[in-house]
Amino acid sequence: MENLALTGLIGALSALLLLHMAVLLGWVPYDRVWGGRLKSRRDLYRFEALSLLLTLAFLGVVLQRAGVRVGLPEVVVHYGLWLMGIVFAASALGNLLSKNNFERQVMAPLALVMGVYALWLAAH
Repeated sequence: MENLALTGLIGALSALLLLHMAVLLGWVPYDRVWGGRLKSRRDLYRFEALSLLLTLAFLGVVLQRAGVRVGLPEVVVHYGLWLMGIVFAASALGNLLSKNNFERQVMAPLALVMGVYALWLAAH
């Protein structure tokens, strides 16, 4: 289960990085993300910058847990995994409330699985 959780999180977080970059580059219209609630390019840059930083931090936590030396203290990895579980559970709920079918049907289940993986890793 550990390898599945680590591989799944690394793959999903990497895909999320690509998605956020595509949104910033304008390849994905910003009305397709954040539940359709972004009203301006300024909102887009603010939300996407936060998303990129958080996703990179989460990826660092997971890579360190997988044995890649990222330089994070183990306590940061441990609590980071708990935080990831909470964030992804909240994200799943937010995606379910989205106006966008893709977020409801694809991103909500993905966020839920990512949350379960993170919580499992945190607990073991």
